[in-house]
Amino acid sequence: AARQAAFLLYSAGKFRESISILEDAVNLIPSVDLRFLKRDDQQHMLSEISGLASIAASVALQAGREAFDSLKILELGRGIIMGFLIDSRSDVSDLKTDHPLTFDRFHRLRVGIDSSTDGINNTSGETPNKCQNSVISRRWDAVNEMEETLRYIRSLPG
Repeated sequence: AARQAAFLLYSAGKFRESISILEDAVNLIPSVDLRFLKRDDQQHMLSEISGLASIAASVALQAGREAFDSLKILELGRGIIMGFLIDSRSDVSDLKTDHPLTFDRFHRLRVGIDSSTDGINNTSGETPNKCQNSVISRRWDAVNEMEETLRYIRSLPG
């Protein structure tokens, strides 16, 4: 519904209203519980989520937003998708018991990836662009580290 409403607004040249709806929709995605859906339905939903975040990022630029805002939307979508995949593939209670250090790393990364970049506080005295680039870089590093951690976890016995 959000995608259709945003499309109608976008078609009418109302980019700001369109991105407002799309951002709200992307921010609501974490409240969707995919665990009870069949695998095919889960994959379809993840595809829709990815598409929604991509559209929102594009419309953000059309609405005159900074490229950083567009990247935040894309990264939020990516983090949400990664969180769904992690949650659907793993029961981490065994990991916590058998490999507590790996669990701590996994949990720290998951929280970091799932957290929004809206609350950026620039206390370092960096220019806003440099601060934004630092946040994007840290998030990118966390996603890459999570991928490495997941590969390691999958290699563990059990």
